[in-house]
Amino acid sequence: MIRLTFASVFWRLFFLFLIPFEAEAQNHYEFWSKLAIEKKLDTHWSVGFDAQHRLQSNYILNRTNPFKYRLFDNIRVWVNYKTSIGTVVVSPYALFRNYDLNTDGFINHKDEWRMAIGIQKSRQTAQLELAGRFLAEHRQSIVDNNGFDRVRFQIRLRPMVFGKGHSNFQPYIQEEYFYRVNGYQSVFDQNRIQTGIKHKKERWDINFAYQNTTQHPNQLHFRHQIYTSLQYTIQLTLKKN
Repeated sequence: MIRLTFASVFWRLFFLFLIPFEAEAQNHYEFWSKLAIEKKLDTHWSVGFDAQHRLQSNYILNRTNPFKYRLFDNIRVWVNYKTSIGTVVVSPYALFRNYDLNTDGFINHKDEWRMAIGIQKSRQTAQLELAGRFLAEHRQSIVDNNGFDRVRFQIRLRPMVFGKGHSNFQPYIQEEYFYRVNGYQSVFDQNRIQTGIKHKKERWDINFAYQNTTQHPNQLHFRHQIYTSLQYTIQLTLKKN
């Protein structure tokens, strides 16, 4: 007997209109949130950190409420240096905790640390913003000391259609590919497509989006994600003697 609740029907319809289901894949329904704070030290240097909290449905029982169980927590620090050809991005340390499920819910968690280095570049006109990013990342399990490397390629398109100036809402779409690297060989890990609304106001940067992740390290997974993020930039004022 199939038990239907208001929440399960609501989330099925919500995701159904955004992306079609595939019978061959395991479907996940998730909520992602991110808070980032950046401090600009001068025209070249900036430092910051971000914290993420993610929730999930019980995909094993084919549930669809993305706010039911914990999925993921992390905190990460980074340093950026702006050059004439782009901004160099360095994340020397990030701590991640991933939660696993069984049919009854939470079962255990796995901790890992990560580090990354890369470069990002953006170009903006009155009608369009185009941005790209390349990252090389290392992931290391804290429990069993297993690790691997991967590279990430991201591109974002943001047309200026709803407003001008320092405060505006604008739609955007971005795509990112992840490849695991083993020596001279690379294996597809996942692909993320995200589309939503970005609101920029002075020091605030707020995103609300839908993200679809196709993941295929071993078994094919489709992850349907509600994505939210908030970034605040602090401008350092140097005192004159």
